[in-house]
This record gives sequence, structure tokens and C-alpha cells, in this order.
Amino acid sequence: MDALFKQKAQSAFWVLEEALSTGREIHHDVCNRLLAALTSDGYPDYAQKLFVKMRERGVSLNTLGFGVYIGSFCKSFDTDQLLRLVGELKKSNFNINGSIVVLLILHGLCKCYDFYILEELRNIDCKPDFMAYRIIAEAFVATGNLYERQVVLKKKRKLGVAPRSSDYRDFILDALIESVSAVDPDSAVGFLNYMVINTGKLPAIRTLSKNLCRHEKGDLLIKAYEVLSSRGCFSEPESYSLMISFLCKAGRVREGYSALHEMKKKRLDPDVSLYNALIEACCKAEMIRPAKKLWDEMFVEGCRMNLTTYNVLFKKLSEEGEVDKSLRLFRKMLEKGIELDETIYTSLIEGLCKDTKLEDALEVFRKCMERDQIVARRVLITFVLNLCSNGHFGEASQLLREREHLEHTSAHVVLLKCVADAKEVEVGIKHMKWIKEVSPSLVHTICSDLSASFCSSSDPDSILPFIRALELS
Repeated sequence: MDALFKQKAQSAFWVLEEALSTGREIHHDVCNRLLAALTSDGYPDYAQKLFVKMRERGVSLNTLGFGVYIGSFCKSFDTDQLLRLVGELKKSNFNINGSIVVLLILHGLCKCYDFYILEELRNIDCKPDFMAYRIIAEAFVATGNLYERQVVLKKKRKLGVAPRSSDYRDFILDALIESVSAVDPDSAVGFLNYMVINTGKLPAIRTLSKNLCRHEKGDLLIKAYEVLSSRGCFSEPESYSLMISFLCKAGRVREGYSALHEMKKKRLDPDVSLYNALIEACCKAEMIRPAKKLWDEMFVEGCRMNLTTYNVLFKKLSEEGEVDKSLRLFRKMLEKGIELDETIYTSLIEGLCKDTKLEDALEVFRKCMERDQIVARRVLITFVLNLCSNGHFGEASQLLREREHLEHTSAHVVLLKCVADAKEVEVGIKHMKWIKEVSPSLVHTICSDLSASFCSSSDPDSILPFIRALELS
């Protein structure tokens, strides 16, 4: 769910809606983050639908979810409706920061006369703070109404409204670290050190870590990790997972591996995504023994592998030329009923063709056809390319003569282009004659596609023997 709504809030909503329809309980933080994402990404209908569902199911709202939602939708309510809704939710959700909600409402309404709604909001325990009065005062300046601006400032002084650092300090400090890290990573880590020592709080380190990786500042990333770790900032799996994933991206695999063991000493359970990040990083760094040890740990600790784990395994086994192990793993996955993707099929077929284990490659392809015809059509082209690149032109032609592949014109074109490039003219001529015998209607389509593919070829005349063969027959 996290990965979805970081990029596709609409898809995340469909996933959440399906989960709710089955009676599953979804954590209120997930619902609130999705509500904020749908609202800010421009999906008002979905946001409204989710808001209604959350209220019906008694899911508690927080400052992020309700604040972003009401800041966007406040224009669609009249004043009485708006105050009634805010009042009801503030009473039933104690974790909503009323001052920030006021600020977001004012930002959404964008009208000077909203100064007079402040008292109403104050009466329902949403106290306007210095930021709210600042917005109203600046709005009056923009309209040239300096008298009203003075009224606002006078009211602010009378009520003793002052900056409340507890509401905004962490946000401002986080934003400062993130923006500085984009241009000056060294200063950003120094400021991070100052912030952790003086506030004792864990900052939002995602953007900082991303910028350090982008600037290839692996040493600074280690320093940031050490600062945070020394202050006990890693107390839950999520913060460890985030830091370890960035250590892996920066190529600091040993440090990431050490952080995993530190995490486990605290009796925190790593999830499958963390294991995947470390295993992939170990494979890239040629640390095969640690990678295998991590796979074993997953089995021992009952952490189920997902498709990403298997993709990493297949890729590394293929690079190492361990085709037999790949095939055994493939069969085990089938036995367990694990859904396979195109990457696994193609990488396995490629390895088997290189090792001249064509019967096994055919077995893998047939399993693909049984499970997903659409994926099989794409894998077929890869199969033909791999057969041809390893000199098995006759076998590739034989494969395409099976009834179910006859209409796959792209695969026939790929074969003919490969045999033309390899000067295996006889194979191509026989294949074209066979196509004309079994399905004359396909000849024109294949010839047209073949001609188009040879327009940019360095040797366009290599197609001529096939055309002449068809004319003669």
C-alpha cells in the first residue's frame, strides 16, 4: 500500500476499498495518508468517498488526513456546515491539531473576511495561532485595506497570540535539512547532528538520504546513520528499513548488513522488502555468501519470499551460470503455487538456451502459456531471439510451426530477420514456404512487416531471397 500511494493514489484507493469490502481492518494512519494523497493529487471524488467511509467505520482522523481534506473542500461548505463538521470531528478525534486545521481552512478559503470566522473556530477548540493571523493580515495588505490589518494585529496582541514552536519547529527543521541537503550535503549532515542533539527527535530522513545517494556521499550517509543510531533514533522497523535501504543504494552493503543485525538484537523483525534490498545489494557487490545467508535467515525466521526476492535470485543464478539451480527453483515455485512474472520466464529461458537445454526451455515456455497467454506472447519473441542468438535456427522455426503460434506474425518476422542477418537463407525460405502453405493470408502481413523492419537495416537486400521464394512457389 505504501509503495502504491507514493506514486498512484488512485490505485491505492482501489486496493484499500477492496480490502475494506472484505471486512479487513486498515490502520488509521494508512487511511489518513491516503486521504491526504487523494486530496492533494486531484482526486476529489475518491477523497470524498474515502472520507465518508472512514466516518462510517469509525476510523479516527488525524491532522494530516483531515487537515488536507478540509483545506481543499472547505469552499464547498457554507459557514455553518463547515463549523459543525469541524466541531464534531475535533470532539471525537483528540489527535487533531486545531491550530493547523484553522490555518489550512484559511489557506483554502483565501478571503480577507475570513478573519471573522476565527472567533467561531476558537469556540470549537480550534485556536488560531500566529500563522493564521499573519495570513489574514497579509491578505488585507494585498487588498489595500490597512485599517482592517490593524484590527487583526490589535486582536492578535490582545489575545496574546505568539509563535508556538511546538507546532511548527520540527516541520521547519525537517524542511531546512531536506532543502540544504539538495545543494550542500556536508552542511545538511552537520545540521542534522545539531538537531538530534538539541531536540532529541528523529527528523524526516527520506529526502536527506536520497540527496546523499544522489551526490554519491556514502561516507556522509554513514555519518548520518551513526548520529541517529547513537541517539536512539531507530526504535521501530520502519526507520531501520528506510536507513538500510539507502545504505544499500549508496553501495554501503556491509554497514547495511551490520544495521540489520543491530535491528535484530533489539528484537525488531525485518520485513521482506528489507531483506530484498540487502540481498540485491549483496549480489551486486559480489557478496554471494552473505546473500545466501540472508536467504537462509528468511526461511528460518518464517519471512516469506515475494516475487522480488525470486527475481533477484534468478538474476544472480543466471549471471553465475547456475542453470540447473534456476530450473529447480522454478519447479519449486510452481509446486508452491507462486505467481511468476515475465522476468523470471525470460531469464530462465535465456540461460537454458545458452546451455543448450532446449527441452527444459520448452517446458518453461509451456508452463508460461498455461498460466498467462498474454505474457506468453511476449516471452515467445524472447524465446525465438535466444534460440537464434545461440544458433538454433531450425528449432526456432519448428517452435513457430505449432498451431497456437501461427497467428503471432511478430515472432515470425523476428525469426526471418535473425536468419537473414545470419545468412541462414535456406531456413528462412523453408519457413516462408510453410507459412504460404498453411495460411496464405498471413504472407502479405509478414512480408510487409519484414520489409518495414529491413528499411533501416545495413543490408536490406538480405530479405530478397525470401520474397523470390514466395513468388516462385
